[in-house]
Amino acid sequence: MENFVNPDRKRHFYKVLLKEDETRMRIPETFYPRISREAQSSEWALVQGLGGAHWVTKVNKTQDGIYLEEGWEVFLQENGLQMYDYLVFRYHGCMQFSVKVFTISGGIPQKECLAPVRASPLPEEGEESDEDDGDVARANGIVRRFASRPGSRFFNVTVQPSYLKCNYLPIPWGVRREHFHDGLKKVTIVNSDASDTRAWRIKILRLQKDIRLSRGVADFANKKNGLNLKVGDVCHFKIVKKRSHQLVLQVQVFHD
Repeated sequence: MENFVNPDRKRHFYKVLLKEDETRMRIPETFYPRISREAQSSEWALVQGLGGAHWVTKVNKTQDGIYLEEGWEVFLQENGLQMYDYLVFRYHGCMQFSVKVFTISGGIPQKECLAPVRASPLPEEGEESDEDDGDVARANGIVRRFASRPGSRFFNVTVQPSYLKCNYLPIPWGVRREHFHDGLKKVTIVNSDASDTRAWRIKILRLQKDIRLSRGVADFANKKNGLNLKVGDVCHFKIVKKRSHQLVLQVQVFHD
């Protein structure tokens, strides 16, 4: 079951997940004119899922149509998608899609795909921020600001079962391209709660097509040393300090 959301939204199409979509997803044939020939010949597609994270899927163009295959099943599993969920795709060009998910009961949206906000640059080392100080606390010498002005960079990650099982958190594409440069090896995470003076130092894992927060996530996520993360929790990260060798993320957790 597939079609455009409506005739005016030419960059959108919808998909109701069926049994046939468990391992691969066919792009509706009526949508092909919106995809350039060059893009249709691409080997890979980028899908932005729940919480702003991205998954890479292999594109297979056959006589039956254009399919997202290798990586699609992982995308479904890690976002907790189920049969009959209603997916709305938005095409951004160059085989890049973002997805919003609605449950079959009442059309209630799941946690939406939250793309990182592009705003004014953060202060580098030695520079003063023009951001209102708001409430300020210090933990291990790290300044933590609680003002939520548009100049702050932030992103959300919705905790999935695989994140807790494998002890990692994905970094959304837009954020990592702007802030997670090749020379950056670790980040420091502090709690938005001023009474919590802990800081977690997390190692960055760079894969061929992905960047993740890796070693150190187990302590950050567990109950004893961390924030007791559960599946469905939303971690709201704000980049509050940026230097050539250091990135500090402030986190606020919204429990499911």
